[in-house]
Amino acid sequence: MVWLLAAGGVQAQNQNRADLVARVTADAERQVQRYARQRGWVNFDYQVEAWVPGAADQHPGCQGELVVAPAQASGRIWGRVPYRIGCSEPEWELRARAEVSLKVPVVTARRTVRRGESLNRDTMRLAVRDLADIYGDFVTDIRMLRGLRTRRAIRGGQVITLDLAEAPLLVERGDQVLIRVEADGVAASMTGEALQSGSKGEGIRVRNHSSGKVITAWVVERGIVETRF
Repeated sequence: MVWLLAAGGVQAQNQNRADLVARVTADAERQVQRYARQRGWVNFDYQVEAWVPGAADQHPGCQGELVVAPAQASGRIWGRVPYRIGCSEPEWELRARAEVSLKVPVVTARRTVRRGESLNRDTMRLAVRDLADIYGDFVTDIRMLRGLRTRRAIRGGQVITLDLAEAPLLVERGDQVLIRVEADGVAASMTGEALQSGSKGEGIRVRNHSSGKVITAWVVERGIVETRF
């Protein structure tokens, strides 16, 4: 955001259309630089093209505060970013925009990855992409996705967003599992068969070998589930 106050409160700011285009461009660049700095990005590239309506040349000179800021304080800083330009004295306002291309190395699929396949160095790599072309929560650190599995098939070169990954299955349908039970300070364990697959923390149906009953138990480790009372 840019705030400007005319010297002495009487000298009008230079605010022809070209000047306002420069101010929008400068603010958009600062937004990108701050965003990248906050995330520790070093390898990134950006370009900004600003647009201000021709009507800007017809507004009187601003003798008060001239504000240049994104129209949505919590909006994205890349792609098409709407801007607000306003003067406090005399009072007027313009709508503008910045077209921001922000290119960053993000996690992509090294090859076609099947649904349910593990994400690792054989299936992932970093590739530079324009964030404006990505829909979803992109990832810039491969370690965040390592060990997870895919929710659906991903084609080679596709950006792997967070919604495409999920925790790995620790129990699969048909597995023989250990059922842990704890009630009133007494712990016991028995064997059973998983009737559903599940990741850590998920509740699945399990058949108790001893009683033959089907119960719901929660996955805690690979091959181990526990009941909750």
